[in-house]
Amino acid sequence: MGGTEGAVERPRQVGAIRRLSAPPPGCSGVVCSTGAAQVVHHPAVVAGAGQTGRQTDELLPLCQTPIPRRRRPPPPPPPVPPATEEPDVEELPPAERALLNALGAAWDALLARQTGAHPSLATDDLVRAVGASAHTRDVLLLTYLRDAGGDVPAAVAALAATLTWRRERRVTTVPASAVDVPAACGGGGGGGGASPPGGRRQTPPLGGRYARRATAIVDFSGWSAFRNVDLPTVKVALKLFFAHYPNRHGRILLMHYPAGVHTVYRAISPLLSASVVRQIVWVGAGGGESTVSVLRREVGASRLPRWLGGTPTSRCRRASTAPRWPRRSGWRRRRRRHRGGARARGCRSQ
Repeated sequence: MGGTEGAVERPRQVGAIRRLSAPPPGCSGVVCSTGAAQVVHHPAVVAGAGQTGRQTDELLPLCQTPIPRRRRPPPPPPPVPPATEEPDVEELPPAERALLNALGAAWDALLARQTGAHPSLATDDLVRAVGASAHTRDVLLLTYLRDAGGDVPAAVAALAATLTWRRERRVTTVPASAVDVPAACGGGGGGGGASPPGGRRQTPPLGGRYARRATAIVDFSGWSAFRNVDLPTVKVALKLFFAHYPNRHGRILLMHYPAGVHTVYRAISPLLSASVVRQIVWVGAGGGESTVSVLRREVGASRLPRWLGGTPTSRCRRASTAPRWPRRSGWRRRRRRHRGGARARGCRSQ
């Protein structure tokens, strides 16, 4: 620090020397923070420098207590506008009703050409359900029309692709066991809430009003990113669902999720559309409300199975209990035959 009259001699220290014309704003003359290091203003140096018209600030080693910085809170998520209620097929405005009638005429011509070239398509569950109920036909066509944004030719092209896909893949003949989750991944499977007691796990096409929305409940209990995750299969499944079941994706309820999954979603949520963000519900994210309460509010207690806290009123024996996956064919007959043989031999079960 030589060359300044009246300056105080101090030992040589490792650091940088910074000369300023004035103390930084907000500095009290004792300690202030200017980025990665701390600047200490010594009254003796300032007094000596004042005689020559210069002011010297020495950048001392980081031996002082650092001033904590306040981190900015994360920005709030973008506001999601409330969902607009779409009118039912019975209450369509005249303009949308005219588009639906035009799509209906194009559908009849398309179905006649497809079934004429491929007679096996007439046995498809979707074709039979649409032919047996005018209400089911109008609701199905309305989903394709709204997904295409009111464009009738685009909706016809999507319907033709769906019919081709169902015919080539023979969707109706796919057994229910094909959608079961492997035992190594925890078991389980998929099926409708109105499945028949002793048949395939599928929702009967004429079991009631056509399902307008599909609600998915995803439970992350026991989930790990290093196992039981088949990303190619998930990608193909989502692609098929959005392509051949348009405008049917409803709410997605995520429960018992890891913090990492929620963090990734918060990072990409600004890039998603408002309709997608509105459909995703993180159960338990706000705290305070139990998982059962959220499921009952979002799904409905009468539609929620008992193993998720619901009170279903369905007459189906399996619809109101925990999912029971079908066993091998002939299992019950072999069990009865074994019991009958044991009783005939005079054996009693202990």
